[in-house]
Amino acid sequence: MEQQKIDRSHELILKISSLIRSPKNMKREDMEKLADDILFWQVEFGAYLVEAEQAYRFLIRELMEKQDLSFAAAENQAKTKQEYGIYKKIKYLYSVSEEKIRVLKLFLGSSY
Repeated sequence: MEQQKIDRSHELILKISSLIRSPKNMKREDMEKLADDILFWQVEFGAYLVEAEQAYRFLIRELMEKQDLSFAAAENQAKTKQEYGIYKKIKYLYSVSEEKIRVLKLFLGSSY
């Protein structure tokens, strides 16, 4: 991933993590807005998730070819690189934001 995309992904990580850490005592309207906000940011975040995974996979492939490593050895080496760190952060926050939306749906469903 190029530096500009890395910087943007860090901005999105901060944005989504701030949304996930929202206050617990919320009104129904606030919960609906929060779920919409998380979904909105997830759309853009999804593209960065795919790009980060592709960069990580490309790094593994590159290590396999250039250093004549097995997949497991190349994967181990790739896990020490920046591409893997970015990929894991984005993947983790994406899954946490999905879980936050599920929780909001439960609260919204029980408020009728």
